[in-house]
Amino acid sequence: MYLRIKALNYQDCYDAALQASINHPGKYVTISVVFSDAALVIAGRLDPQSPSDANHLPDLCRGYFLNGKFKRFTKAQRIEDQKHGHLSR
Repeated sequence: MYLRIKALNYQDCYDAALQASINHPGKYVTISVVFSDAALVIAGRLDPQSPSDANHLPDLCRGYFLNGKFKRFTKAQRIEDQKHGHLSR
């Protein structure tokens, strides 16, 4: 599910993602910003390429939310992301 959000800055994105994670327990919530449009991606599984998708975001948002908690991408998740590469989508 994609949920467009109105955010003036990345702290707003973080706060919206945290609230969405609380409202959707057991779901992974990541932040997606394309040009000036911000959205939350809410899914039952974390996309293996999520670490690359978050590379352009500030450190505050480089990770995912699960059950109301922010978690940074692990080294293993970043390695798995690189194995797939964006060209395989």
